[in-house]
Amino acid sequence: MNTEILENMISIQEAIKIIKENLPERKIEERAITESLGSYLAQDIMAPESLPRFNNSAMDGYAVALDFETPAKLPLTLPVIGESQAGIPYTDELQSGEAIQISTGAYVPEGTTLIVPVEETNNGDSEVKIRNLGDQYAHIRFAGEEVAIGDTIARKYDHVTPPLLSWLAGFGIITVQIFRTPRVAILTTGEELTEIDAILKPGQIRNTNQVYLEALFELLRIKPVYTNRIPDSLTMTREILTEASEMADILILSGGVSVGPHDHVKDAAESLGYNRQFWKVAQKPGKPLYFASRKENLLFGLPGNPVSTLISTLVYIYPVLNYLQGNPLRELYCIESHLNKEYKRKKTNRAQYLLVKVMGKSKEGFIVEPAGHQHSHMMSGVTAGDGFLVVPQHTKEMSPEMKQIVYLFPWSDFITACENEGSLQWDA
Repeated sequence: MNTEILENMISIQEAIKIIKENLPERKIEERAITESLGSYLAQDIMAPESLPRFNNSAMDGYAVALDFETPAKLPLTLPVIGESQAGIPYTDELQSGEAIQISTGAYVPEGTTLIVPVEETNNGDSEVKIRNLGDQYAHIRFAGEEVAIGDTIARKYDHVTPPLLSWLAGFGIITVQIFRTPRVAILTTGEELTEIDAILKPGQIRNTNQVYLEALFELLRIKPVYTNRIPDSLTMTREILTEASEMADILILSGGVSVGPHDHVKDAAESLGYNRQFWKVAQKPGKPLYFASRKENLLFGLPGNPVSTLISTLVYIYPVLNYLQGNPLRELYCIESHLNKEYKRKKTNRAQYLLVKVMGKSKEGFIVEPAGHQHSHMMSGVTAGDGFLVVPQHTKEMSPEMKQIVYLFPWSDFITACENEGSLQWDA
């Protein structure tokens, strides 16, 4: 009997379900709109005033008052009795047969029946000759015609973008309720790790997982509140986990969760009150995935191999961080695809994340092929690929005729070509 069957591995979907059941409540904070770019609204916002706030002109020209029941004979000459500029309104009521000069956006006084564009006049100062008239109320923007007081002008989960900031500012809104960015700690484990600019000694490797995790979170507009490297010591692991837990909502560790004599993360976390939710998922790469919770804290212990770390963050952590930030597009984008050739494997006791590269498109969808090396310690398969598909557990081979869902890396050039959004059942 395969020994891995006896290790109480859970499926990918079971792992996702357990994580979802242990998610903390999203935190909400009030923030100045000038400091909220990239966040997601935690409230519907109603218009405190109408838009436009007052009747205003859509053209440079003349505001005129005419009796439309009696058709005017053209050309028509009217006295010009004043001017309404943007910011310097003419506030008297116009009487029939009067005109004022008016600028685009300027206040339209009571009594005005239409705006005549300057191009339809002789552009006179004391009097104006009008060659053509438009329809009644032509070129007048009426107060409230776009938005009335109390209309919904932004909705919960809207992404705060530059145009949304401008839109809200136009209503005099200066603060908004947003979902708070989760506080994340990044911890890497292992005596063998060095800084990336270090001259390597025998047995040492550069701490590339730290670089990857910080870069991924930067894509999510998350700056870690705490980072550290944990030596292979139970005492030091406990001390650093204690510090990180006081500062961060989510602890993300790379390495230290397998079965070796120097893997201390599980014991240290559980001695601090973390409850183990699962350890070991029937997936390749990334089997020794550890997830624990303690009140409002979540702890993800990722395998140390770089591809295992990368896949685990995208499948399990990326949607969690998006959810806590209020991002409605929480999961990886996906595309329907077909393999360009048959794929076979020998061991089927675990699901496999198959790294793939998009090669083109046919009537049936995108065409993909396995991308380079597929081993957990070989990043070249990731850098050569666009995403991954899931070879189900107990599936030995996949033919080109089978429809596949490819989950794109968040940095993939093919995201703009997505036909739908996928989620590994995060949207269930």
